[in-house]
Amino acid sequence: MSAPSPSEEVQDAAQAHTARERLEARSVRLAMGMLGWLPLAWASGCGSALGWFLFRVVGFARREALRNLDIAFGDTLPIRARWAVAGRCYRLFGALLCEFLSLPRLKGERLWRHFVFDNLQVLAAAHAAGRGVVLLSGHLGNWELVGAGMVAAGYPITVYTGGQRNALVDGQINAIRAATGQRPVGRYSGGVRGLLRALRAGHVVALAADQHESTKRHYVAFFGQPVSVAAGPYQLARRSGAAVVYVRAVREGRFRYRATFEALPGARPGALPEAEEERDLLEFAQRMFALLERDVRAAPEHYFWMHRRFRPIPPEVTLSEENRAFLAGRLRGPVDSFREQPAAVPASR
Repeated sequence: MSAPSPSEEVQDAAQAHTARERLEARSVRLAMGMLGWLPLAWASGCGSALGWFLFRVVGFARREALRNLDIAFGDTLPIRARWAVAGRCYRLFGALLCEFLSLPRLKGERLWRHFVFDNLQVLAAAHAAGRGVVLLSGHLGNWELVGAGMVAAGYPITVYTGGQRNALVDGQINAIRAATGQRPVGRYSGGVRGLLRALRAGHVVALAADQHESTKRHYVAFFGQPVSVAAGPYQLARRSGAAVVYVRAVREGRFRYRATFEALPGARPGALPEAEEERDLLEFAQRMFALLERDVRAAPEHYFWMHRRFRPIPPEVTLSEENRAFLAGRLRGPVDSFREQPAAVPASR
């Protein structure tokens, strides 16, 4: 038998990938169908059990979660306590997942009953200004449900979706968001222009803005570590003149969350010299990360520790003098001590 040609191997790989995507999408549909027959409290319980299984038995991203906790808290959180926090984190996010898949069952008043809103007048005042609202959050508590809750409270919500690797699952997730009245806009379905249009229409544009930014151009401090940040939220606020609000949504019980809003200074308007604009961007992002760090310290089990948030600065990244000066004094050590070390070159024989 002759070996397959390279084109046949590529075609077979594509077909295998498509089959895997379809299987994942069928799994999501099956889970939604099963959860649809359960009381909501049972859905939360099933998710909690799933999280326990993923952490204790499968070990999914467990090493990364424990590593992140070690970097963030160090000796202030002993090893046994790190395991306990990570275990609760997995159970909470398992519950979050199953609650999210149950969202299409809830409409209006039924959804509203699952939230307690603190300082909702902060969002109301920002929205009344008429330029839209850039609503910033991190992956703390249930960032997915809070948008649905604000729709139930009467606010027009456009949510930025980074996109999943599986396009079929990504479509299912966005369909759930849309079923609650949110308007999903992703990188490939409108992007920045779609978000700007939403702001100009007076919408609240919600972004979870704390994950690793692949372009690695700007760095702020988070738990004394340099973390890369996206310029997108700042540019949206700057170009639209929208008000900026930070929100956290912390779980208080099965399918019950408390959302709290805090007003933040917006981006500086008008033309700015390049160095001043970068400084303004860094301060804008740092304000959100400072609030997020405060909230994570208060409830560490509510944060999404499975994501590789803390990464060394790659050798190919040249920090601007403005960014280096900004980080100085905010990190646990000199800026260059957080640079990725080049791989050792094997000795020649």
